[in-house]
Amino acid sequence: MKLIEDWLDTIPSKHTRKTYIAGVKKFEEFYGKGIETLIGSQDAGKTIEKFYAWLKNEGTPQNTCRNLVNSPIQFLKYFKTEVNYRKNLGIYKTVLTTRDHMLNIAEVQEMAKVADLREQILLEVFILGLRVGDVSKLKWRTFDVNAEAPVKIMIHTEKEAVVAETYVSEEFQGLLEKYLQRIDKDNEFLFQSNRRGFLSPKRINQILKDLADRAGIKTHGLFRWHIGRKLFLRTCAELGINT
Repeated sequence: MKLIEDWLDTIPSKHTRKTYIAGVKKFEEFYGKGIETLIGSQDAGKTIEKFYAWLKNEGTPQNTCRNLVNSPIQFLKYFKTEVNYRKNLGIYKTVLTTRDHMLNIAEVQEMAKVADLREQILLEVFILGLRVGDVSKLKWRTFDVNAEAPVKIMIHTEKEAVVAETYVSEEFQGLLEKYLQRIDKDNEFLFQSNRRGFLSPKRINQILKDLADRAGIKTHGLFRWHIGRKLFLRTCAELGINT
């Protein structure tokens, strides 16, 4: 239990910690003993495969399986244990079960082709995984960076009250150099309104919808800022990156 607590202490998100706890608890129900006993095992990957199969045989929905199996995988990786599982099992496959459009990176690229400079900056932020409430209040000084890309930046998030770490790519940096020359420097916000304030979340969502229409994207479900966050989190999960 101590090792689990040590691992969870490194996870800033309360929601993620709660998800991981549920996954480890379910894994130990299947495994019959503490997950710590699997640290360093050469059979870790095979055990994870059996856990996934066990969940599927119980009738667990795919998205729930993905989240539950990810928990022991991330725990074992934290303690330097190789988890080699067969990719064709589809452990990290996501099934569309919500009313949201399931965004892919190709659609973001199509939107970028028809976007003006401010919209291109918005799209770069769109795929950073931030919540729209945090995005609307971003400060331009946070992105006024002069270093070799990728450049690490720190952003305080309101809902989770933690500092999120992300990066400005070389392409993003090039767009920022042009954009920051054009905005009102007396206004502290990155996305500025006509009233010397910041763009509201509602307005940001409308800009995204307009971009999707101009790009000719056929949407299936709600097209809103949160689908960019889902794309970011889904990609991290598929790559085994801890968020």
